[in-house]
Amino acid sequence: MSNLELFKVWAPEDRVWSQWAKPVLFAQNDLLMEHRQPVTDWPQLELPNDRTTALIIDLPRATSVDYGIAAARLGFWPVPLFNCAYNIGAVLDVRPMVTKLQSGAEELTRANVPFDAPPAFLVDSKRMDPDVPLFPGNFDNRYLMLPQDFPSAGFLKSHGISRVLWIRTAPGEIRFDRSLKEDLAHVLRRWQEGGLEILEWHLGDAEARHIDVPKPSYFRNVFQRALATMGL
Repeated sequence: MSNLELFKVWAPEDRVWSQWAKPVLFAQNDLLMEHRQPVTDWPQLELPNDRTTALIIDLPRATSVDYGIAAARLGFWPVPLFNCAYNIGAVLDVRPMVTKLQSGAEELTRANVPFDAPPAFLVDSKRMDPDVPLFPGNFDNRYLMLPQDFPSAGFLKSHGISRVLWIRTAPGEIRFDRSLKEDLAHVLRRWQEGGLEILEWHLGDAEARHIDVPKPSYFRNVFQRALATMGL
C-alpha cells in the first residue's frame, strides 16, 4: 500500500471529517516503508455511541491510534491530527504512530464504520513533550493544536453533534497532570461557547464528568496563533 493509498483509507474523500485529517506523516514514504508491521491486537473501548457525541482521543503517541481503532469498532470515524514530520534528530519519535497507522488501515476498513458516523479526533497528548533533550541541531517537530485544526461548534452541531467527550490518560499512565493543555483549551472553550457540552473521561474511570473549560490566555485574540508558536 502506497502512502497515498494509506492516507485515503484514513481520510476517504467521501467522508465529511476527512478534510481535517493531517497528511504530514502519511507523506513520508521512506518512513512508511521502514516501519511496516503486521496487524496487532487492539484495545477495547467501553463507550456507547448515540451519534450525538464526538470524541477527542488525547493519548500519548501511538496509544491515540490504538484507541482510534477501538472507537471505529464502536461506529466513530477516527481523524488523525498528527501534524508533525520526522527526520534524523527529531525530538518527537513518531515512528510507533506510523506503524499503528499502517497496521490499523486493514482494521479500519474491516470495521465498516457508518457513513454518518461522528468523529473521533486523534491527538498526541505528548505533542509538546520531547523524547530527547532540545539541543542545537536537533529537528524540533513539536507542534500545537489550533482552533483551525478542528471543525467549528456550528459545523459539529449541523451534523448532529451536541457534546464532546475528551478522552485522556490511558490505563497504566500516571495521572500527574490533570490540567488542560492551553492549546486544546482554545478549541474546547470555543466549542463550549458554541453550545456544545464538554465531558472529560480518564480511561478506566466509571464515568465521564462535565467540565467547564476556563478561558485560556489570549482567547480569540487575533495574535494568539503567532504568540502560541513563538516558542517552537
